Amino acid sequence: MGETGCGKTSLIKFLCQKILDEDLEIFRIHAGVTADIIINKMNAYIKKVQAYTDEEKRLWIFFDEFNTTTNIGLLKEIMCERTLLGEPLPNKMVFLGACNPRRQKTAQLIQNDNAHVGLRKNRYEMQKLLWAGTDQRLLYTVVPMPETMLEYIWDYGYLNETTELDYVK
Repeated sequence: MGETGCGKTSLIKFLCQKILDEDLEIFRIHAGVTADIIINKMNAYIKKVQAYTDEEKRLWIFFDEFNTTTNIGLLKEIMCERTLLGEPLPNKMVFLGACNPRRQKTAQLIQNDNAHVGLRKNRYEMQKLLWAGTDQRLLYTVVPMPETMLEYIWDYGYLNETTELDYVK
C-alpha cells in the first residue's frame, strides 16, 4: 500500500525482471474490471504457466490497484486462498498486489472539489457520474479490503522530496 507514484509497481518490476529474472504479468485493476475479466485473465495465466517446461520457472502476477474493483472478494480468493472459483491454482504462480490507502481528503481538497469551475451544469453532471456509489470524502476511490488481505499489507507511505528528486535524476 502506498500513495500514487511512490514506486510500488517499479519496485515489483525491478524485483521480478532484474533480480529474479522471472516472468511478470501486470494486471491493472480499475472500477470497470468485472469478475468475468478477472476469471478470463487468470485462465490465460494458468495456460501460460502450464506451458512452462522449466521446473524452476515461476509466473509473478501483479494486481495493480486491486482495491479499486468491487470484485475484491474474487481477488482475495486468488491471492490469499490460491484458488479460482474453488479450484487450486498452480504452484508456479506467485501473487503480488498494490493498493491505494483508504484515506479521507483534506479540507483543502474538499474545498477545491466544491469550487464552481466552468459551467455548473456540466460540472454537476460530471461529479454526479464520477461519485455515483462512492464516498466523496475519500482521497482515492477504493473499496474496503477483506480482513484476510489486511494481514499481508505493507505500507510504503509516500516519497519524501529528496527521494522523489533522486527518481527524477
